[in-house]
Amino acid sequence: MKNNEKIIDTKDNSNIKIVPLEVDDILNYQVQIIECHARNDIREIIIKNDYLSIAELIKMISDGYDITACNFNQQLTPLFKQLLLIDYYYGNNPNFKQELKDKNIFPTFIIEHDQGSDFTEEHTAVLGYCFNEPIDSPQLATDIFNSLGSIFHSLVECYNAYDWGNITNLTISNNVYVPVKGDVSYGD
Repeated sequence: MKNNEKIIDTKDNSNIKIVPLEVDDILNYQVQIIECHARNDIREIIIKNDYLSIAELIKMISDGYDITACNFNQQLTPLFKQLLLIDYYYGNNPNFKQELKDKNIFPTFIIEHDQGSDFTEEHTAVLGYCFNEPIDSPQLATDIFNSLGSIFHSLVECYNAYDWGNITNLTISNNVYVPVKGDVSYGD
């Protein structure tokens, strides 16, 4: 008896990579985020779908603002715009940034904390990738994350310095990124 069912290829053929694009003044580079709001504040200060410079974004992060994809009452889509945050587990390795460089991984910024995201003695850092154009698809954001390799822990849908601990170090590069699939760029 012949089986006429079609075979479905589940192999990932996305072939997405991100290509660095160096900019002159990264701190003034504008990125569009979904939302940020103040935590532990009677006033709920919310900025939705707004452009912030990298310097403003870093300041809001260090001031304790949540950088989030939703307001916890209403899910907003798409989940990401021009900012992809990734939780990177590095344990107790003080040379983790050199290891990232050795693997040609240069995020736009790296935020280090005095404790891990799960409040253990081993540490995670948050790696921020800023893109030249908004990422209009949550699936594209997931594909980009998967293309970076298995060394990363997870996408960060809600970044909050209170949950990671005090910021101990901040590293900023002059790179923004362009998602590329095959020979096709997702940005200008």
